[in-house]
Amino acid sequence: MARNSKHIAGDCAEAIAVLHYLKNGYSVFTTTQGNSPCDLVVLDPNGNVELIDVKTLSRRTDNSKIYRVLSKIQKAANIKFAYVDLKTNKIHFD
Repeated sequence: MARNSKHIAGDCAEAIAVLHYLKNGYSVFTTTQGNSPCDLVVLDPNGNVELIDVKTLSRRTDNSKIYRVLSKIQKAANIKFAYVDLKTNKIHFD
């Protein structure tokens, strides 16, 4: 059975985000749950922790970015979105 292309894109985006953090000296921890409010827990070299929800960057037909809305639990936990552009492999934070 073929995998859903959106799931494949999401997996690629998460892998790019992991690589980004590793290259910048972070320790990276991934979730084992598919329905977790965050995808990554990252620890910088100074011991600061960030919770990251990775999103594949999507655009409208006019090329403007589609922004997601944090859930109530994501807001309470101070989770940040990391938007990954699969065309450029760049990460945008908003």
